[in-house]
Amino acid sequence: MDESGEGASLLEHEGADLEFVEEASEITSIVASVTESEGAKAAFHQQRWKTILYKYQEQSQLLDGFLEDIVVPLSSLLRQHATGAELSPAALSRITGVCSLLSVLVVVRGYKTVVKFFPHEAQDLERVLAVLTAVKAMVTTAGDDDEARAAVWEAQSVLMLWLSMLILVPFDLATIDSSATDVLAARAQRYTQLVSNLLSLCQEYLHHPGSVRGMSALLLGRLLTRPDMRAALEDFVAWAEGALRDADGTLRGTFLTPGVLQALCFAFKLGQRARLLPHTPRVWALLTGPLARGAEGSTLSCKLGIKLLQRLAL
Repeated sequence: MDESGEGASLLEHEGADLEFVEEASEITSIVASVTESEGAKAAFHQQRWKTILYKYQEQSQLLDGFLEDIVVPLSSLLRQHATGAELSPAALSRITGVCSLLSVLVVVRGYKTVVKFFPHEAQDLERVLAVLTAVKAMVTTAGDDDEARAAVWEAQSVLMLWLSMLILVPFDLATIDSSATDVLAARAQRYTQLVSNLLSLCQEYLHHPGSVRGMSALLLGRLLTRPDMRAALEDFVAWAEGALRDADGTLRGTFLTPGVLQALCFAFKLGQRARLLPHTPRVWALLTGPLARGAEGSTLSCKLGIKLLQRLAL
């Protein structure tokens, strides 16, 4: 189907109440084609995949009947490549292709629903972080190819979402950090190298607009409110103070402000009150100082600021 035909089809359904997923068999056949090709055909199906699924954005619950049958094969394929022996260019290309398909599902159905069907093995945490780092480096190699750059950013967003699930593992992170050869010594540190890498990566993403900023904020919220991450929360607040001060009045500050606000909103929503209370005065100072200045003229930042204020008051 050409682009004009697809556009006309979407217009016909605009405002209409759909009763079932008309293209259910086509969706499952696309998933089968992608999995059978081990992700090689993901890019080939991308446009048709978007056209079908965006049609159901207003009634995305219609997908729930077979959502597991869609997400599980794709996320399992993603894990297969992510945990493979090596991250070759071919493997990374297939990872970005599969992530692009999953990204459409996240947009249409919402991350909370889709991520429930992702693999959640504790041993995958380090490997997924390594994959994310490798995919992040692909931004520079994508050049001026808009589609390639978009696919790389979509992949980063999906991998961050996966990490936000993996970070909930009910184990001390020192026990799954391969760099921590002595677990007792690692526990004596503020936190391990794995946590340090996660923090640095998330902090870097907070000034990028788009879904990757939201996913990094979610990952930070879940990471910083773990029982073994008190020191990491303290360091993040200190980092936010310095980063916002340095970016005050700049374009970077305009994009960084909503990222920091969103991360703090997640932290103060997910964390236990007793653990968050010692940080409240510093966060309040941020909210009434650099965050307030950075939110000027931004509807999103103002909404997030009000949300954070409500959570501080609780």
